[in-house]
Amino acid sequence: MTNGKKILIVDDDFKTVEVLGMILRRAGYSVVSSFDAYQAVAKAHKEQPDLIVLDLMMPAGGGMNALNSLKLSTNTNHIPVVILTGIQDANARQQVLDKGAKVYLEKPYDADHLLEVLEKIIG
Repeated sequence: MTNGKKILIVDDDFKTVEVLGMILRRAGYSVVSSFDAYQAVAKAHKEQPDLIVLDLMMPAGGGMNALNSLKLSTNTNHIPVVILTGIQDANARQQVLDKGAKVYLEKPYDADHLLEVLEKIIG
């Protein structure tokens, strides 16, 4: 069972990437991953995923810089970005939404809710 949609998971926590990858694969998505912001931007250009799940707190630039780079590039600015972060801050939320993120979700997340959100965005 696959829907052919590819999701790039970007998080510096290996366990988070592993668990989220398992959830997404089970739902039929193909998954690629990255563990820092710099690598995430390069991988987005190369892989052209249908959606990016991005953490904000990471090495090599952080998620905010990655989001900026993704949204400034004509090769990646069309890719929807869902922020999945441990930062519970209304200002951070507004900042990333203003920069073009589709949704801001906080960790810990509910897997069913996350899948619903992703489904609404990329079908």
